[in-house]
Parts: sequence; structure tokens; C-alpha cells
Amino acid sequence: MPRTLPPHAARPWRRARTLLPVLFALLITSGTALAQQLCEPELRAAVPAAGTDTEIATALARAVVEAIEPALPRGREASNGLVEPNARWLSERHFLPGGWKDSEPLTPQAWASLLAGLQAPYKVKPLELSGNLDTETLIHEAGLTLESIADSLRPLAMIATSKHDRSRVELAGVAWNWTPWPRLLLFDPENLPASQGDLEGVLASIGTCAWQPTAYVSTNSAAAADYYLGSADASATILATDRSPTGAVVPKELEEAVLTFKADLLGGASVAAIGFEGSGPSVGQLTGLLFRARTNVGMFDLLYYLALP
Repeated sequence: MPRTLPPHAARPWRRARTLLPVLFALLITSGTALAQQLCEPELRAAVPAAGTDTEIATALARAVVEAIEPALPRGREASNGLVEPNARWLSERHFLPGGWKDSEPLTPQAWASLLAGLQAPYKVKPLELSGNLDTETLIHEAGLTLESIADSLRPLAMIATSKHDRSRVELAGVAWNWTPWPRLLLFDPENLPASQGDLEGVLASIGTCAWQPTAYVSTNSAAAADYYLGSADASATILATDRSPTGAVVPKELEEAVLTFKADLLGGASVAAIGFEGSGPSVGQLTGLLFRARTNVGMFDLLYYLALP
């Protein structure tokens, strides 16, 4: 008598067939995770739960700008007639197209104009868009816009450590020139790991979801202060922080405290934008800084990072 096999052994193809949908689902899920866009969680979190398509568009545009430009100063009053908060925020920073109506439905042309206006200050060509205006498409195209801008950025980290303890970071800055608002970005050193002679961990802790610097100049805090404040007529201004869109002129006696993020003027911020007035660092000061500094940037490559768009 032939041996009888149990049903599950006699039909192995059925078990394989039932596994195929599971495997495909796993592959799709894995592919989605691998294909996640730059700052996608931040973009999705910015979408208002019950917003109109126009409100979703301005919320995403603001999220793109905030990912690129931490501590961005307010440049002007919002255009008359704007009520929606994100539209007003963009208008105050010159990122809203002229004639924008926050009460009108979004059109493909308006969406394209909004995204192109985000790219233009960084010399980035507008993307070709699909013309669709569903929420997932808006998130995706905002992410593509963010990536295109991020690829153009030129952050140069300016790291200063204590003269007495080289592992302790006292100034964590980024020379932020490839922007319509050139400024020095300062990050709170208390939020950074000790360098231990290796700056990779420090650099990875500076920036946003869209960018971290890889190029750096590292010296001691006294040399850095002399570089920024050594000119007799140099003065510093807090342009904005991540907690306030407006700043204040820094009294002379507090300038070094501001650079090392120890001044009460910073009001609990974690990142601040600093502007300087006066003659600025001389060629001799720049040369002197480079001779006293560690850097992975060549003398002539500095021009790339210090260029304006």
C-alpha cells in the first residue's frame, strides 16, 4: 500500500503561495523605509489635520524653510490681506510669491510658484512637478524641493575648544553664507558631545534634519573670538534665535559670552543667528586663524564656503 502523506506535506506549493503576499508586503515596507525622503517626518508633522490644500501648501513650505534656515530673522511685515499664520510667516521672510491669496484654493501654478520661490535664493532650478495637488503629492514634492536646496548648501563649521581642555567645545558655529541672509549660526555647546579629539560626533550634532556640516575649521575659543571680534570697530547683533524671530544689539562686554552661548541675551535658545558690523576680520586675522587651526579645507577651498549666492 502506498504511504499516505499528511495534507500539508502533500501540497507544499499551497504553503508557499500563502507566504508570497507576506513576502511582498515585507519587501514593499522595506522599500518604503529605504526610500524615505529627507526630513519626511518633519514634513508630515507639519501638515494640518483639517487644513485646506492652500494651508497644507504653506505649512509644507514653511517646514522646508525651517529645515534649511534655522534661526531665520523676520525681514519685513507680512503682506496686507494675509491671515493664515504660515502664509504670513513666509511673507515676512520673502518666501511667499507676490499676489498669494491664502483664502483661495490651491492651483498647480500657485504650488509651482511657491516651491520655485523657495529654490531661487539658492540658485537651484525649479523642479518639474506632476500637477497633482493631493496631500501625498504635496509632501513628496516639498521633500524633493528640500533635497534640491540641501544639495546646494555650503555650511562651514567653526568649532572652538577650551585652551585648557581640548575635548570641551566652547563655540559651535556654522559660517552660513550660501543663503539670502548670510550670518553665523551658533549652536549651544551644552547640547553637543565632548569632542575627545575627534570632531565627527560634534559635526553630526550640528545642523538640522536637512544638513550637517562636514567641512570645518577648529581652533581654541580665544583665537575664534579674536577672529570675529578683533577689529576695533567690530560689533555683534543677535539677529534671531530658534525661540525669537527678532534679536538685539550685543553690548561690547557681552560679545564673547554670546559667541560661547553663555549670555542671558540668548534666552534659553538652542540655536542663534549672529550678524557682525564693522570692518570685519582682516586678511591677517584670517591667515593667523588658519595657521592656528585644524581644518579639512584648503586655503583656496575656503572661497567656496564663504561665497554668496
